[in-house]
Amino acid sequence: MQHKRGFSPGPTLLLLLSNRRREIVKKLDWGVIIMFASLFVLMQAVWDTGIVAEVARYLPSMNKGEPASYIPSILISSVLLSQVLSNVPMVTLYFPLMKYFGYEPYDIPAWVALAGGSTLAGNLTLIGAASNLIIVEEAEARGHTLSFFEFFKVGLIVTIVNVLVLYSFLIVFSNLHFIISYV
Repeated sequence: MQHKRGFSPGPTLLLLLSNRRREIVKKLDWGVIIMFASLFVLMQAVWDTGIVAEVARYLPSMNKGEPASYIPSILISSVLLSQVLSNVPMVTLYFPLMKYFGYEPYDIPAWVALAGGSTLAGNLTLIGAASNLIIVEEAEARGHTLSFFEFFKVGLIVTIVNVLVLYSFLIVFSNLHFIISYV
């Protein structure tokens, strides 16, 4: 059983039944947990203000239509917004926006564009994904440093190539899906 927001009682039950629960809880990175919880609260608050929906109304490429018009918009905006918000919180903000614009669960190319764009965005900069920050923090604790620019030099190439591959796949897939649905 899983709550609609992603809470699963199974791991909590396992923790409570464990003989090592105090040791496990002490090893948790509470800073990361609090950061993620705060980001999710912030994204919900931003959505609840109505600002996102109001601004998005003026972006015609967000409107549902032909995949060739909305796929680039979703990909580019998810990559760019993930650099400001980090990819997971960005998706929590973007998901209701797509529903607001009428995207349904069967609009597979749109949802894959969001999932793929936000995931690949994590490769672009250190702040593109919270996992990057965790890795850099751990590396620094062991005496290794990785600057924002060093990460970006490699991340830019990796992200561009992967986003272009994803875009090509989604355009081909959406055209095949369109053809198959009318046969």
